[in-house]
Amino acid sequence: MREYRGRLHKPAIYLTFDLERDYISTGYIDPPSFQGIDYHIPRILDKMREYGVTGTFFLTPEVLERREDLVREIR
Repeated sequence: MREYRGRLHKPAIYLTFDLERDYISTGYIDPPSFQGIDYHIPRILDKMREYGVTGTFFLTPEVLERREDLVREIR
């Protein structure tokens, strides 16, 4: 840890992932598919747990409405 203005400062990493419903070259898949989200977010959460990392997730309203189980896992 390094000292920063009289306080201990923990290192931080900021990552962003654009995870929305799946999109193909002709437009959004209808009905909506969240296959990318369903596959990748659990893997990210597993790694975060493994290393004791906390995070903040910002999700689109569409994901919040359609993937309540995933939102609960993130919480």
